[in-house]
Order: sequence, then structure tokens, then C-alpha cells
Amino acid sequence: MEEDDGSTERPGLQALKKTGLTEDADVQAMLRGSRLCKTRSRMWHKEPLYLLQEDGLSVWFQRRIPRAPSQHIFEQHIEAVREGHQPEGLRRFGAAFEPARCLTPAF
Repeated sequence: MEEDDGSTERPGLQALKKTGLTEDADVQAMLRGSRLCKTRSRMWHKEPLYLLQEDGLSVWFQRRIPRAPSQHIFEQHIEAVREGHQPEGLRRFGAAFEPARCLTPAF
């Protein structure tokens, strides 16, 4: 019989700790969950809740629409992350946000 020393953690969280990412403030915020503004036009803005999963490889998000299903974004599907107002959509519609606070995942 194995002894439980109280230090049992889920494997995904252990993997994040080994990489040292749990000390990063942004990673901690995403593990707790963050509302990020999703912008498609001047009038279309949504703020779904994004939550980094403990495996560190997927992000769960919940829409504010009551019956909309929650979804996952998997890290391996993201080809690049563009920072600032680089994408056309953010150049046109993201003026209300500082470039340092903007990002666009490319799938």
C-alpha cells in the first residue's frame, strides 16, 4: 500500500511546475481563468472566460450565451501568436486597446 504524504498532485500540474511556468504571473492568471476581449468589428466584442488547463496544452473557454457549449483550444493547433496590432482586424478595430495588450492566435 502506498503512503499518501499529502503531496499528490494532478500529473498536468506537476508538468507545468517542472517547466517553471507556474511562477509566471500570466500563467497563474490563465490557470485561475481570465476574461479576454474577442473583437471582430467595431461593434462586435465578446468577453468569454478562458482557462488554461492543468496539462498546459489546452485552453477551455466558456461563452456567455447560456446554452452555448464550452470549447477547447489545443496548443498544437496554434501555428503562431501575433502580438500587438499586427493582424488587419486589430489594426482596424483594436484601437481602443494598447498594442502591448493585444494578441491574435493563428490557426
